Amino acid sequence: MAQKRLFWGWFVVISAFGVLAVNYGSRYTFGVFLPVFAAEYGWHPSFLSLSASLNILVYACGSVVVGRFSDSIAPRWLVTSGALLLATSFLLLPLLDAPFLFCLVYGVLGGLGASGMGVVVCASSVGKWFIKKRGLATGIATTGIGMGAALLIPLVGVLEAELGWRLALFFIGLFIICMAVIPAQIFLRTTYPEEIALHPDGAAGAAGEAAGDIELPEESSLRHHVPSNESLSASFGFIARREFLLIATSFALAVLVMMTIFVHVVAYALVCGIEKRLAALALGFLSLSGVAGQICFGWISDRLRHPRNASLVGFLIMAIGVLILLVARDFAGFAIFAVVFGFGYGSLAPLAPILTARVFGRERMGTLHGLITLFLGVGGALGPVLAALLLHATGTYAAVWLALCFALLISAFSIHFLEDEKELTPNNR
Repeated sequence: MAQKRLFWGWFVVISAFGVLAVNYGSRYTFGVFLPVFAAEYGWHPSFLSLSASLNILVYACGSVVVGRFSDSIAPRWLVTSGALLLATSFLLLPLLDAPFLFCLVYGVLGGLGASGMGVVVCASSVGKWFIKKRGLATGIATTGIGMGAALLIPLVGVLEAELGWRLALFFIGLFIICMAVIPAQIFLRTTYPEEIALHPDGAAGAAGEAAGDIELPEESSLRHHVPSNESLSASFGFIARREFLLIATSFALAVLVMMTIFVHVVAYALVCGIEKRLAALALGFLSLSGVAGQICFGWISDRLRHPRNASLVGFLIMAIGVLILLVARDFAGFAIFAVVFGFGYGSLAPLAPILTARVFGRERMGTLHGLITLFLGVGGALGPVLAALLLHATGTYAAVWLALCFALLISAFSIHFLEDEKELTPNNR
């Protein structure tokens, strides 16, 4: 009896996991170098924060373009191009001593590179290989985000302390090239399983059947096969759709909260008298808890009639975590906050593409997820800045945390009204 071969889609999942780990892990190390750059060149931390915000905005804008390409171009070329650009930005940083060049290299070049190997490309690639197990597969792949941060941040911290910040940045650049380009070239060679006579989830069927001709009962009733000549500008018409706006707005607010936490929580810990080392450890807890959340929420979404409810729960758990932070005054309180908030935050990465595919179909998954990421990037870039302004106006972090809780409640309220394919009919589209 012939042994059944492992479905190739799982190799796509593993590769996407690795690419996301390298991408987000390397970018999240920026906080390690922020005080180093400030001390070395005398640059104000607000300028360095502006560079990070520019990186996020360029990443979001670039995701719109690469998302469109990911529906028609093999993901290996997008990932390879992005990895080379991101690696180049890290390799150039030790050579720069002018603020403008730093902003240009890290903000623009690094942001463009990150978009090519970001969650839009990786999650949409995974989503095209699965339907019934899309939640689990996407959840596993996106755990690379948390694992990359949990592993690379402390590793780079040690390298920076032992070898110096220049060699640490050089290490990151080489690490990106080795750990992203090679797997992408081997395992991310095709866009759809139908291109190699396979079916989503490894289901049996007539070989060579076209992607648009397969009956996908679990996909949205709005699903249409995407013509190869559909322009990116035509895809912007989806922005006016009620379902699109609900997904984009609710997740943008949640990302606003997430980025504000990542940027400001260590400073808040120092205000509370907690050592920087312990505050960084709490962030590690947050990342690891996020890994558990990504798998759990992805798995649950496969079993719910309305996956939007998984997002609603995730937003509410994040809000509870922020409320814990509001009363935390010691390391134990910060650790509890990190575990709770991290688990809820783990819902964001898998559920945004899952809901997009659920409502609009996998053929437009990359294009529309890229457009949604534009909203997420704006939210992520604005969050830390608005929090800093609110902190300056009120003089207390309590106002910031309460505002974040309110934003998450709006996210939960909004996503509750999202209609999926079981509810969309010709009369209410």
